[in-house]
Amino acid sequence: MRRLRVLPHAVRLVCCLLMLLVHSNGAKAEIPETVLPRSARLVVAQIGNNPLKYHAQLAPLVAYVADRMADLGIRRGEVVVARNLTELSRKLAAGEVDWCNATIHAAFSLEADGLAEPFLLRHKQGVSLYKTVFVSRAEEPLSSLADLRTKRIAFGETDSTSSFHLPSALAVEAGLALFPLQQPEQAVPPAKTGYLFAGTPLNQATWVVRGLADAAAFSNLDWETPQSVPPVLRDRLKMFHVSQPVPRALELVSPALDARLRDRLREILLNAPADPEGRLALEAYQQTSGFATISDEQKELLSKARALLKRTPIPQGQP
Repeated sequence: MRRLRVLPHAVRLVCCLLMLLVHSNGAKAEIPETVLPRSARLVVAQIGNNPLKYHAQLAPLVAYVADRMADLGIRRGEVVVARNLTELSRKLAAGEVDWCNATIHAAFSLEADGLAEPFLLRHKQGVSLYKTVFVSRAEEPLSSLADLRTKRIAFGETDSTSSFHLPSALAVEAGLALFPLQQPEQAVPPAKTGYLFAGTPLNQATWVVRGLADAAAFSNLDWETPQSVPPVLRDRLKMFHVSQPVPRALELVSPALDARLRDRLREILLNAPADPEGRLALEAYQQTSGFATISDEQKELLSKARALLKRTPIPQGQP
């Protein structure tokens, strides 16, 4: 029998065809879906640097919602993962996104630009509110934010509400003049408070214990989670300031979203925990236990946080 010879250019052709089935961002390989008009697609967005992860979290929920909007003309739900707030803002302004989720700092920015409106409060892992805690070494005589003058603070990530935006705003409100440091060993100018970005709560706590920073700030949830701040570190630290509670996560909608779709979206999300299929979709969405309308008390908390976060300095320096 004659052996079939595979030519090199044929191999290359097959490889090229396979590559065409992969999205340009590398998120997943799939056969292109039927092109639908924008009005037939419900698009939810998330800020993140891992498209595969966030697509997997949100796809079940947006599909669940879209299936219950067929009578309103929705034929498919889609997920968009924006790299940062700037990209999400651009997509909202272009009408490419109907619904998104964000922490309060990002939510306030989108709201101020008229791009999205707070819609519902999300119970992420059963928690709807959280606080920022400031910690120092147990033996340090720090008892208030004012004591941080001439000291060093280890913040978390530049886009984090609980480990940068909220604590830095609280520091400014307390009269501290924040000064960005390029490295822990850099001298803090007289009457200033130096700050750096350590990244994760684990790194922040480690820096404080090792003396690279005098204090760190992150959420009370991280402080209470051994995976974030292990007991071996926590036992050597103390809390010396705790913020007022703020909403942990918000769902927002585009002002351009049709009122009928907005009302149906609210109804579906609020009722999802009572439906077995809905609970599965919520579980995939970062272990969300449900949603709630924003109460008057929570609106007051948001109003206070909105005013406070206007004090947040422009972040300089990176982890």
